Amino acid sequence: MVLNITAEYLLYRLDNLLFQQNIKINSLTQFLKYVPVSRSTIYRHFAGGLDELYKQVALRKFTPLLQHNFTSWQQVTSFSVAYVQKHHFGVQSLYHYLTKIDQQLVFTKLIKNMLLQQLVSLESDVFILEFLTGAIWQQWQIWLDSSLQVDQEIIIKRLSTVDLLIKNNLLNEIISKNDSK
Repeated sequence: MVLNITAEYLLYRLDNLLFQQNIKINSLTQFLKYVPVSRSTIYRHFAGGLDELYKQVALRKFTPLLQHNFTSWQQVTSFSVAYVQKHHFGVQSLYHYLTKIDQQLVFTKLIKNMLLQQLVSLESDVFILEFLTGAIWQQWQIWLDSSLQVDQEIIIKRLSTVDLLIKNNLLNEIISKNDSK
């Protein structure tokens, strides 16, 4: 039986190595040790090579977080921290690899989308959206750079301060609307 190697298989395999087997993959040469394909096959499916594979795996792993119906930023924070804690090796591997190739965009895009789910009015206030995204990303970076050694409760508390900023922004919007009437 001939094994049909596809882009799906390559994504599945990298995901499996990072998240189930806790194997660190830093180069295409390392990845090739775990898949029965040639370098050219990988580039045929992923022109950006391992960089592109990592980005795609990150999107697949984190996009489902957006499908939850959270009712508060506190829920977003608690769920996200628990998710990272549960999948710590894979998340750490994705983070370190994507940071190395300057592709933090995957993470900041996810943060923006989660913020917009909680506060739709941020769409019209790009400055506040960027500010909150940067503040949240900085806290995630501190935690990930410490190899998750900073206590989970401290991270949740730091990330939850965004909830105060969101509530304050909502309050300011309500006051502005009332003042304009």
